[in-house]
Formats: sequence, structure tokens, C-alpha cells
Amino acid sequence: MTIPLISVITACFNSSQHIAQTLESVRTQTGIECEHVLADGGSTDGTHALIEAGLRPGGRWVSEPDTGIADAMNKGIGLAQGEWLLFLQGDDYLCNPEVLALAARNFEPDLDICGFPVLFGSEGTAALMRPRGASAWLNFKTGLNHQGTFIRRALFERIGLYDTSLRIAMDYEFFLRAYRAGACFRCHDEPVIALMRDTGVSSQLDWSNLKGRLAEEQRIHRKLQTPTLVPAYAAWWALYPRYRQLRAAITRAN
Repeated sequence: MTIPLISVITACFNSSQHIAQTLESVRTQTGIECEHVLADGGSTDGTHALIEAGLRPGGRWVSEPDTGIADAMNKGIGLAQGEWLLFLQGDDYLCNPEVLALAARNFEPDLDICGFPVLFGSEGTAALMRPRGASAWLNFKTGLNHQGTFIRRALFERIGLYDTSLRIAMDYEFFLRAYRAGACFRCHDEPVIALMRDTGVSSQLDWSNLKGRLAEEQRIHRKLQTPTLVPAYAAWWALYPRYRQLRAAITRAN
């Protein structure tokens, strides 16, 4: 059996509204050896039938209860066989049938993480989001969206899997941990990999959801801080939540 270069990993749960489009976008990829692996959390809404009908040949899936998205993503890593992993969730889809082959042209031997832009929002009105990569800003906020970020499998083997205690910011924690471990990041302006719908919990901008996301980010900073960053993190957490609360209030008022 040919070992795929890329494994697309999808975590899903009761995703019948959009999963068919996700499956089709992976099934129709051309010019590259790739596979689709799905970790379903025990759907009861017809998702299983859609997976069986639309899964790319050679793909694999499992359906069983999990403790959250991070747990499902870790299960997908365990099932995947590819050298590079891309996480595309059950309401996202790849932008065109050549996008994986185009991205793979940038997989240089020294790379651990290779980032590309994504579209965020609804079809027709989605905004382009370009990756910032692993600059000093990554110490404070993520600079990558996992729907547009390819991660070499060997990096998970080296630094560990996603933190299952996190409900929202598990990808940021992994990227920051990789940065601390000296992983090689590189980002590109094209191709645009996927459309990421604004339906997930990490996309919600109301203050109730933002508080949960900020609490996780603060936990991550405490976990991974270095002595030189302690004063910077103290200042950040004294000011940044107030700024985000004000922004949420203005958005609600408009």
C-alpha cells in the first residue's frame, strides 16, 4: 500500500448539515497521495450514512464518545498514516481539487509546520485570513488557523499530542509548545486551503464565549511561560480582557 503524503483529519459530531461538502472536497483531491480520516463523537443525526457514502477510497473513520475536539483530533492522529497532517473539521471544506497538491510543493525537508491562508465566514462573504506564523506575537496570540496548517507527523511524536483539557484553544497551545521546542515554521500566501465556517465555538465573539477562550489562553500562558515573559504576560492579562470586553460590547450595540 502506498503511504499517503497527507492525511486530512476531521473531527465531527452531528455534522450532517455540512459534512457531505467536507467529504467531497477531500474525495475529489487530485495529483497527490492523500487520505481522509474521521473521528466522530457518536453522531445520531445521519452523519454516519453521509460518511459511508462520501468517504475518499482508502479512508478510515471511527465513531465513539470522546471528551471534546482535542480528544477527537488525537484519535485522528492515531488512525492517520500520512507524513503530513491537516485538520479540517466537519463544517469546513477544501477550496478546490488541486489545493493539497499545490500546498505540498512547499513541504521542504527541514519543515515541521507549513501554514497557508484560509477563508473565514460564509460562502460569498468570507474574509481572507493570512497566517502570521511563528513570530514573537505567537507568545500572546495564535498566528495560524489549523484548517490551513500542515503539521509533520514527526512533530507530534516529538512534543506530544493536543492537550485534551482544552476545549477551544488546543491548537494554539500546540503551536506555542512547538515554537518553544524550536520547531521550524514557514508560511505562504497561497494557495488558500479551506473555507472555515464561522459556526464553531472558537469563532463566537460574544463576551460569554470570549471569556471561556481567554481563560484557556491564560492557562496556556501560565503553563508555557518563560521567566523573561512573566512581566509581559502580567501586563497583557491586566489589559487585554478589558479591550476584548469593550469590543464585544461595541459589536453587540451595533
